[in-house]
Amino acid sequence: MPLIIKPQSQLQAMLSFSRHFTGTGAAWGVGLASMATLLLSTTPLMQQGVLQKVPVIGNYFEDKVPACDKPF
Repeated sequence: MPLIIKPQSQLQAMLSFSRHFTGTGAAWGVGLASMATLLLSTTPLMQQGVLQKVPVIGNYFEDKVPACDKPF
């Protein structure tokens, strides 16, 4: 059986090659974003800028400690 080579453009070749890695890339992206959110959830900038604005868990990250009890 002879080898038949189908001509395709470089864009088609790149898209068919990258199609195999989109699921893996998406999984790694979700994992890295989750890890970054978990590690940065203790910083006030992340709490005020991002986590307090999430509708379901926003109240959990509100700072209810009075200013006189904070050491810094």
